[in-house]
Amino acid sequence: MVVFRQKKIITVNSIGDDLQKARQALNLSIKAVEKKINISENYLKAMETNDWDDIPGEIYRKNFLKKYTEFLAIDFDGIKNRYEKAVKNLENNTDKLASKFGVGRKKFVVFPKIIRNVLIGILIIIIIGYIGRQILSLLSPPKFDILYPEEKFITNSVAIKILGFVNDEAWIGLNDNEISVGTDGYFTVDIDLNPGLNIIKFEARKRYGRSKIIYRRIIAE
Repeated sequence: MVVFRQKKIITVNSIGDDLQKARQALNLSIKAVEKKINISENYLKAMETNDWDDIPGEIYRKNFLKKYTEFLAIDFDGIKNRYEKAVKNLENNTDKLASKFGVGRKKFVVFPKIIRNVLIGILIIIIIGYIGRQILSLLSPPKFDILYPEEKFITNSVAIKILGFVNDEAWIGLNDNEISVGTDGYFTVDIDLNPGLNIIKFEARKRYGRSKIIYRRIIAE
């Protein structure tokens, strides 16, 4: 008959929980502890959340852990032993996985950091690109065009209807007089023509961007 015995697994997670509970029992915030023992808030959070890789070097980890446990009146030797056993178990498991995939342990451990850094880099690039596009859109001239008539249009009428389009909620002016624009971005305006050459100036501008000017030269015969 085979007897299975339950093996007690010691994890680094329980250490972080113990530190956090002890601090909360003293009714202290992370910030308050930082001021009292001169350990960065980020490192204190790393110990409580078991993100040991955020603390640079094994010596710093143990020194910070010793200082924190003494402040919280926790048995440092017991915490230290649990930490070392957990780290040893983690290294053994990492060695097995590294051997399975045919890579060195150090390289295997570095992979998650590389992936995390790559993802952070991609996120930063996306954010910078988005901000850049928003600034460019804000400062660039509006999209604006006169659809009818075309340049150097010839007519025998004494008046003409202008059709245009603008987006970006820009201000539109005809010879410096404002034109009303529909909600769809299109606008029309009737203009009386003088015999001969008529030069008509249209201008569109956004609040913070550059303006765009279009001229239409219309000849009335």
